[in-house]
Amino acid sequence: MLLSTGAGTTLTSLAQRGCGALTLKPLDEKQRQTLVDGYLTRENKTEFARKGVSRLIKSDKTGNPQFLCSVLSEINTIGVLDGVATMEPVQYFLEADHLPMMIEKILYRWESNYTGRGASNSLVRDALTCIWGSRYGLLRSELVKMLDSSHVHLSKLLRDCSSLMLGHAGMFNFQSQTMSQVIQQRYLPTHDGQMEAHLFLANFFQDESNSSLTRRIEELPWQLMQGGDSVRLCKCMSETRMFLKLWDDDFRLDCWRYVRFLEQQNVILSLGMYCKGSSSAFELEDPKPEPDVIAEANLKYGAFMAELGFMEVSLEFLVKANETWNDIQEVEDERVAQTLETTAKVLANLKSPDASKYFERALQTRSRLCKKTGPDTKLATLHNDWGLHLKREDRHNEAIKNFMRASEIWTRKLGASHLLVSTANLNVSTTCYAMGNMQTASEHAAIAMEIRKEAVGVNHPLYAEALINFAAVELGKEKVGRARREAEILVRQAIAIFERARGGQHPDTLWARSFLTEGFGSSIVDDDDLSDEDGEEESGKT
Repeated sequence: MLLSTGAGTTLTSLAQRGCGALTLKPLDEKQRQTLVDGYLTRENKTEFARKGVSRLIKSDKTGNPQFLCSVLSEINTIGVLDGVATMEPVQYFLEADHLPMMIEKILYRWESNYTGRGASNSLVRDALTCIWGSRYGLLRSELVKMLDSSHVHLSKLLRDCSSLMLGHAGMFNFQSQTMSQVIQQRYLPTHDGQMEAHLFLANFFQDESNSSLTRRIEELPWQLMQGGDSVRLCKCMSETRMFLKLWDDDFRLDCWRYVRFLEQQNVILSLGMYCKGSSSAFELEDPKPEPDVIAEANLKYGAFMAELGFMEVSLEFLVKANETWNDIQEVEDERVAQTLETTAKVLANLKSPDASKYFERALQTRSRLCKKTGPDTKLATLHNDWGLHLKREDRHNEAIKNFMRASEIWTRKLGASHLLVSTANLNVSTTCYAMGNMQTASEHAAIAMEIRKEAVGVNHPLYAEALINFAAVELGKEKVGRARREAEILVRQAIAIFERARGGQHPDTLWARSFLTEGFGSSIVDDDDLSDEDGEEESGKT
C-alpha cells in the first residue's frame, strides 16, 4: 500500500510502526516546464509570455507542484494566461514566501469578487468555513441549502476554487491540509469559533430533510463530538434508526470513537437510559415497525450495552428480543441464534446459573442452521465461547471438548495455520494447565506458538502471547534446571516484544513481567483476556 502524506501525526504514527518513507524532492526545471505545457494543453491556451514562463520555472517556490498549479489556475481565471500581461500576476503570486501565503493571496482575490447573502456577507468565507468544518466534504446541494445561495452563484465560486479543491463522489473538499490550516487561521482563529462552526453543521444535518440517512450518519454525530455537545451526541447515537446504522460494520469504528468521547465527558452512563427511551419510542411509532425489526433492534441494543459493560441493561434488551422471537414462531434464522448467543454470554458475565441453558439453546439453534451447509465458523466460535464459560465453572473436561470441536471446525474451514486455530489450542492449553495436565498443556501451547509465528511473525504481540503461555507451562513443570532457564528466556523475549509494540507500562507488558516473579502460576490467562489492539478477533470475550 502506498500512502501520500505530509509532516504531522500521520507520518509520525507510520514511522513508529516501522513503515518505510520516501521523501519527494521539489520539481526540477524540466518537470516544471512539463507541468506548465500540460496545463496549457488542457486549457487550450497558446504559450504565454516567455518571461513569465521563465520566471515561474526558475523560482524555487514552484518546486512545489501545488504552488505552481495554483498560480497557473489563478492566472487563467483572471483571464491573462495569454500574452505579456501575465507578468504582473506572476510577480504578484511569486511574492508569497510559501504556499500558505500564496493561498492567502488567492483568498483575498476571491473575497473581492464574490458577495454572498447572510450575516457574514461573504460567500467565500461562508462556503469555505462550511467545507472546513465538514468531515468528508460537502455536496453542492448541501452547500446551496446551508448558504441560502443560488446554484449559479455557488458554481462559479467552486469552479474558481477547483485548483485547491478535490471533487469525489459529488462532494467538495480541500486538496491539502495546508488549505484547511489557512482557512482555520483566517476565518476561525479561536476554539470557540471552530466549535460554533461544527455545531452549525450539526444543526443542518439534524434536519432529516437536508440530507440522506447515510450522510447524516457520516456527519451529525461527528459534528456534535467536534462541537463538544456530549448530551446531544448521546441522544443522537441512541435514536434507533441512527443507532442501527452506526452498529453496521461500515460505521462500527465511528461508534466506538463516539463512545470514547462520551467516556471522557463522563456522560457514558446516560447512554443506556437514552437507548431504552429510544427503543420504547421506536416500538410506538405509527405505523408500528414489524416484530422482527423490533426484535433485531433490541438484539443490537443488547449487544452494544454488553460491550459497554452495562450487563443488566443489556439483559433487558435481550430478554425482550427473545420474547419477540418466540412470539413470531417462524423458522429460526441467524438473528435468533445471535440473540441466544449474546444472552448466554451476558448471563455468563453476570454469573447466572441460566447461562449454560442459553448456551445449549444457542448451540441447538446454530446446529439446525448448519444442517444444509455443514458446521461453519460461527458454530466454532460458539463452541469456543461455551468452552470458556465451562472452564470458569471448573467443568474442565467439557470445556476441552468444546475447544477441540472449535479447533476442528476452524481447521476445516480456515486451514490449520489460521490464527483462530491457535486461539482454540491456547484455550485447551490453559485448561489443561488448570487441571495439572502439563504435558498436554505444553503440546497445545507449542502448536499455538508455531501457528502464530508463521501467521504474524516473531515481532508481533500475538506471538509474544503464545510465547508466554508456552513458557508458563514449562515454568510450571520445571522448578530448577536448564528447561526452566530456557523458559525464562522465552518470557524475556515476549516482554521485549510487548515493550516495543505497546510500551513498558501497557497491561500486556506488565502481565508478561509477572511470570518472572514468584507465584507466576496465578497469572496464566485464557486467550480472550488480552487486549485486542492488533485486530485479531477475540472469540472468547464476553
